[in-house]
This record gives sequence, C-alpha cells and structure tokens, in this order.
Amino acid sequence: MRSSRTASLAVPVVALILVLVGCSGGGDDAAGGDSGDASPEEWFAQNCPLELSSTDKSETLAMVQGPVAMDPQDMSADTRESELALYTYDESTASAEVAGELGSDTPFCYKANQEGVEGSDPTSESDYDIPLYPVSMPDSDSVYIEGDMAEGIAFEKEEKQLDGVSMVIPEELADIDSAIDNVADDQVEYCDLQGSLCGG
Repeated sequence: MRSSRTASLAVPVVALILVLVGCSGGGDDAAGGDSGDASPEEWFAQNCPLELSSTDKSETLAMVQGPVAMDPQDMSADTRESELALYTYDESTASAEVAGELGSDTPFCYKANQEGVEGSDPTSESDYDIPLYPVSMPDSDSVYIEGDMAEGIAFEKEEKQLDGVSMVIPEELADIDSAIDNVADDQVEYCDLQGSLCGG
C-alpha cells in the first residue's frame, strides 16, 4: 500500500485557509464547526483527539483519528507536488480542484472509516480518476487529500510515530502517551493500514 499523498507549505496557514473558504464559496457548510477564535490546539483537542487501536501485529497500532501534518522532506521530488495537494470536490461533475498545498505547518484532522470519492485530476493530462479521502481543518470540512486511508494509518508503538507514510503527528496537537495508554482493542488488520509493508 502506497503512502498517502501530501505537499510542502508554500503559503502561510492563514492564506491557505482563505483559499479554502474562497473555493467553497465561504458558506457555513464548509466550516469545520464553530471554530471561532479557538487556537489550533483547542480546535484539535475538541474535534480531533488522537485515538489509537490495536492491530494483529503486536508492535504496530492503528491511528484511527488524530492531527496529521505532511512531511515534505520524506517525499520524492517526483511525487511531492501531487502528494501535497489539497483538493475540493464537486459532486455534480465528479471532479477535483486543487485548493492549496499542505506542509509541515498545516495540520489537518484524519479520521478512519470515512467515505472516499474518486474524481478527475485537473492538473493531470490523463483521463483516469484519482482516489480522494476527506479530511478536515479548523475552517473547512470540505477538503480532500489523494489516497485511500479508510482503515487507519500504521503507528509504531515503540517509536511513537506514524510508520510507512510521509506524515507526522504534531506533538503540540496530540497527547501521544495518553493515546497509547488508552488504546482501543479493535484488532484492526495491519495489512489494511496505510503505511503497512504488505504490498499489493
């Protein structure tokens, strides 16, 4: 299973949020809840606390919810641009539109078991559709990243970090030790996780 796609931050966080609001028309439906004047720490603590689950591989847990940021330095130059793209999706035309770029300082909320979509990529000359997975940010619930991460993301318990993906858990936004102490015993299949080494 290939790592999830992401991108290096080329614009300030505030500018990116303005881009997202503009792409969604600035309506309330695109807002990620009543964020108000809440700081990123407060928003993620309220809406996206880190949650981990057990897997059938003892040393690996499954991240099923939590704050995530891309790690552009861990990406190849050939795939970095597409991995870091942040998309909006138009259901009426089943098409995606690039809304901005993600980076190490633009965290988003990942939740497992969300319904992904497929859409045409406006930046590509090919006709094939790309898989898109919904994520949320403090000012938008209507954004997507490329990839299929419905079952969870591999998390190495000893290293206390995501494994096999070009993403990190921002320590200032997540209580990693507490999440490890409160792991849900759901026995997620390791080979179904984004970042697993099962291949295929």
